[in-house]
Amino acid sequence: MKSPVKTPTLSDLKAFIAVAEQRSFRRAADFSGVTRSTLSHAIRGLESRLGVRLLHRTTRSVALTEAGEALLRRISPHLNGLEQALEEIADTQGQAVGTLRINGGEESYSPAAADHCAGLYDTVSRRVAGSGGRWPAGRFCRRRF
Repeated sequence: MKSPVKTPTLSDLKAFIAVAEQRSFRRAADFSGVTRSTLSHAIRGLESRLGVRLLHRTTRSVALTEAGEALLRRISPHLNGLEQALEEIADTQGQAVGTLRINGGEESYSPAAADHCAGLYDTVSRRVAGSGGRWPAGRFCRRRF
């Protein structure tokens, strides 16, 4: 029976991608801002956890094994997507994001206030539920001016 794979760390996977794309520990270290030794230990640990060799190394070159090529092909889009998602979340820092829901009757609805509030945040979706939810979406905010 096959032994379970120990889950690699995100930093190990990023180290592997850097070395695989640069085809050099030196260039990958410069690109990543870490030492060659750190990258080497990360790759060695990753290979140990996965139980398969990912790179052919010589003193002059680095090449992917078949397993390394397959891993790179599979994880690159996911890690790129993860980095993009994290950047998008970081970009929203300090901004209002999400759904603003206001429940109330007819007396809580003010067209002028709703029109004003609708333009404040493009990252906030609006939902008004009042008198059976018949108030129009986008008309959401009660505020005194």
